[in-house]
This record gives sequence, C-alpha cells and structure tokens, in this order.
Amino acid sequence: MNSYGLLFGGQNDITYDSFLISDIGSYRVVKQVEGQRSDLATWTQTLLVNQTGWNWLGLRVENTHITFCLNGQVLTIITDPALKPGRVGLIAGAFDEPVQIHFDNLSVWKFDE
Repeated sequence: MNSYGLLFGGQNDITYDSFLISDIGSYRVVKQVEGQRSDLATWTQTLLVNQTGWNWLGLRVENTHITFCLNGQVLTIITDPALKPGRVGLIAGAFDEPVQIHFDNLSVWKFDE
C-alpha cells in the first residue's frame, strides 16, 4: 500500500501529526510523538479517494479541532487536546515499486480571529 499526505503540528523530525491517503482508497490520521506513533483515525475506506488520478487534501485546525477534507468533502473531524502549533509539510511512502507521487499547489493560510 502506497500512501501520501500532509504533515502538520510539526515540532521536529520525530514529533508531528500526519493525514494520509492510500492508493487502495483509505485514509488515516497519525500522531507521532518522539518517534512513537498512535492513530487518531485508523485506516478507513472511503469512496472519496481517486485511486487513478489527482486528489485534493485539506485540513483546517481550529484550537484542538481538526477538520480533514478530501476532494472537497469532509472526511472526519477530530479533537486532539495535545495538538500544538507547528510546521507543515508533505509526506509520501512507497511500499509497492515503482510508484510516482506528485505534489502541486501547497498553500497554508492563517486566519485572523
């Protein structure tokens, strides 16, 4: 299973959260603290993943609430009291070779309250 997605709340290389989708049509949300992973949402099948083309991923963080979107639809909303502000980035993992993963149009906004 190949996967890719967004990193957020990054404190360093071993502490961050990630929102991933897979090439078999599922998504997952992971919290990694000092290299130890725990699922905020386990791999969950969804028909929203485009398995043969582009996917648009998004998330919105409001205090401890995170809204995860895929291709214009809300997948899930998670509350994480341990969420901290931090860096954002991209992540990809290839477990079936060969695979091509492309990223385009990363945008980050900070909304004034």
